[in-house]
Amino acid sequence: MDMEIHESARAAGCFTYVGEEFYVDDVIDPVIVKEIRVFDPNYVPLLCKRLYVSPLGMIVNKQYHVIGRHIEFPQEGYETENVRLAIVPKGFPFNPDKIQPLRTLCANWPKGSPEWIIAAPPAEVKPGKWLVEQMQAVHKCFDLGPSIGKDKKGRTGRQTTQDKLNEILHAEEKRDEKVMAEAMADARYRARHNWRQLKEAWDQGRINPEPPDAPKPFVDLKGSK
Repeated sequence: MDMEIHESARAAGCFTYVGEEFYVDDVIDPVIVKEIRVFDPNYVPLLCKRLYVSPLGMIVNKQYHVIGRHIEFPQEGYETENVRLAIVPKGFPFNPDKIQPLRTLCANWPKGSPEWIIAAPPAEVKPGKWLVEQMQAVHKCFDLGPSIGKDKKGRTGRQTTQDKLNEILHAEEKRDEKVMAEAMADARYRARHNWRQLKEAWDQGRINPEPPDAPKPFVDLKGSK
């Protein structure tokens, strides 16, 4: 990290995104992984570690769970979507060059909110039983696809159960909104109650530390997120 990024964050009064790296998530409950792999055997739990500089010049590390999947033969146009793992665990059962991130579990701040104004990092969303149920429901949508039905002459055919699909997706959208709202509320609570740590850092002269060099594994994208 250079002084330019450090100073720009402070001058702009907002968080500056520096870079990120991906790991296999070894923090997630293995029971969750096992339950998901019953219907999605190629599921790969990923952990995305992002680095930011706060408006006060402090280094901020955020970790987000990412729904990953091993895709041996990606569709045309998606060949470059594979992630590069910072560390490949011993005995990793998938081709590490064929892992794609499908969704990052994070709650983006609403437009116009105080956090949005300062470009604060998204709130972290913890994977739980809700994730298993949601992925199972979405998987069921694809499984339903066209279902057996009958045409006007009584002949068996294939017809799309659009109403059922919409019902499932609407229910998961509502569940998603609830989970995201809880994550943002938790992030705001922790931010309000971290003032003691902030005061301690200020009193000890650590509030504006000399920025260290950027960790080599991180990719400096020279932008903000």
